[in-house]
Amino acid sequence: MTAQPTRRDTSRSSRSLGAPRSPHREVRTNHKRRLTGLLIIFGLVGAVMVARLAYLQAIRPGYYETMGVAQRNRTVTLAANRGSIVDRNDLIFAMSAEQRTVWADPTQVSDPGLQGQALADILKRDAPEVTKLLKSTGHFVYLARKVDNDAADAIQRLIDTKKFKGVFLLVEPKRFSPADDLAASIIGNVDVDNKGISGLELQYQATLNGVPGREVIEKDRNGNTISSADRTGTPAVQGQGLRLSLDRSLQYEIDKIVSAQVDRNHARHATAIVMNRRTGEIVALSNIDRGAQKPPVAPPVVAAATTGVSVPATATTVAPAVDPAADPAATTTVPAATTTVAPVAPTLPPIEYEPAHPSIVNYAATDVFEPGSMNKLIALSAALEERLVTPATQIDVPEEIAFNDKVFKDHIAGAPKPMTVAEIISQSSNLGTIRIAEQLGAPRLDTYLRRFGFAAATELGFPGESRGLLLDIKRWSESDIGSVPLGQGLSVTALQMLAAYNTIANSGVYVPPRLVLSTIDDHGVHHDVPATAGHRVVSTETANEVTQILQGVVTGLNGTGNLAAVEGYTVAGKTGTAKVPLPGGTGYEDHGYITGFAGFVPAINPEYTILITFDHPELVFLPHSDQLLPGVNGQPADPTGGNTSAPVFADIAKVVLRTYQVPPSGRAS
Repeated sequence: MTAQPTRRDTSRSSRSLGAPRSPHREVRTNHKRRLTGLLIIFGLVGAVMVARLAYLQAIRPGYYETMGVAQRNRTVTLAANRGSIVDRNDLIFAMSAEQRTVWADPTQVSDPGLQGQALADILKRDAPEVTKLLKSTGHFVYLARKVDNDAADAIQRLIDTKKFKGVFLLVEPKRFSPADDLAASIIGNVDVDNKGISGLELQYQATLNGVPGREVIEKDRNGNTISSADRTGTPAVQGQGLRLSLDRSLQYEIDKIVSAQVDRNHARHATAIVMNRRTGEIVALSNIDRGAQKPPVAPPVVAAATTGVSVPATATTVAPAVDPAADPAATTTVPAATTTVAPVAPTLPPIEYEPAHPSIVNYAATDVFEPGSMNKLIALSAALEERLVTPATQIDVPEEIAFNDKVFKDHIAGAPKPMTVAEIISQSSNLGTIRIAEQLGAPRLDTYLRRFGFAAATELGFPGESRGLLLDIKRWSESDIGSVPLGQGLSVTALQMLAAYNTIANSGVYVPPRLVLSTIDDHGVHHDVPATAGHRVVSTETANEVTQILQGVVTGLNGTGNLAAVEGYTVAGKTGTAKVPLPGGTGYEDHGYITGFAGFVPAINPEYTILITFDHPELVFLPHSDQLLPGVNGQPADPTGGNTSAPVFADIAKVVLRTYQVPPSGRAS
């Protein structure tokens, strides 16, 4: 009998044979697996989040806070008001005032075309150009800097409608000149960002500019300023002002005088300087440019103006030969004939110019010229100081003086003849001056030229100021002892020449010219700018002797500066006439001159030293007349320091003496 398997054995056998599992058990198994996977994923995510949180809190705790603040806050630069520039009487030459600038954030502009057209109409600009700016990338673009109040108000009204998105107004300081272009060549200019680019504005940029401030403002998500939010930052510090030695009222008067003469004699430009002889303070400095040439007027049309042209004549009615028996009214018709017409040269109209005006170039400091006979002051002063001559010393003046490389002649009639030193200077004898310089010698002449301030910039430190040109003594040619004393072969600025004459006016002591008297802080307190000490050049005795000789230039019978006389006052000074060198030093222009007069009033106890120069004057008039001064052979006279500059010196001196109420004898030192 076969044995039967037990139940347990049957069950085991069936599993081993691949019987299907229970479906409920399979579901439970899969669910458990998914749950385990999710727990693992959540665990990993949690670990990452905990690690990130730990990183942000422990290592970069302020990162997102800083980012949020950066997105919400904006830092705005507050422009500093530029310091004012005033004259010696605190009248304003230049000042800053707040103006509004138009700018846009293109990302906020909703309708560039419509807004561009509206802005263009107000700003008087091309609409496509403004629209292009409104479509540009970035968050900031200037539309117009420092617009006038009417335009700014009109744009503000558009902004206030809340529909004109993305356009804003920014307050900026703008430079103004209440005195217009008065002393423009001295004051200078600033650029659109209020930085000095010329003149004192450039020279004293650091002083005038001030220190910009900063302000932090909050913006909402649309870029609008949150007005209720607190504003923090540092305020701007206003720049310091400058108080100048210039007298604005006197400057105006001198400009008028010089401008009128430039209009009259058609000079290219002119310079006039007035300086207090004791302090070196410049009270007026005028640089005047000739106006632009007016369009030429077409010359009149003259028929048959060509030489030798025969033109056919029509039948002409002419009077018959005189016959006492004939009827006086009778006429005879003659046949047409060929007639030769003489050439007629059309008369060209004179060249006319627009009115002269203040220049933006400070010719007094930046331009150099050969001073001509004004430079005779140096050789005269040096020879007297070295006791080589006296004012009464007689010198034989020849017809000419020849060196190996040059021959000098003179305009003095009657040579050869003896002349005193005083006569040589008053009549401006070139050959007599050369004889004085020869006694002095080149080394000593060079020494005195430099003592008087030549070949060195003044203490003004003006931008672009020239040192002038004086050859090293080792490079002098044989004839330089003749040309240099006459103001040839060297170049100076008007300021250098003025300072040289002021040295004689100031009893032989050189005083550096001054323009800036003090700075003015933001509380209005003046802080004096120390004056630079002068130095003695010649003795008081020598200065007095030179002064007496210079008086003879104005009062002498044949003095070249007679027209510089001022009624009721003594005047000391010297004329100068120099031809203009050609480019490259190859010679001189035929009719190009620099004319000048330098001197001081009163001659005794002087108060003010004055210099006036004209560059390329073309016309010379008789004194107090509109008639041209005749020259040689019926030609117009050449301009000289005596006939162009001396009379203007007198006009300027009268205004200065009246303005400062200077007595005829001056004020005792």
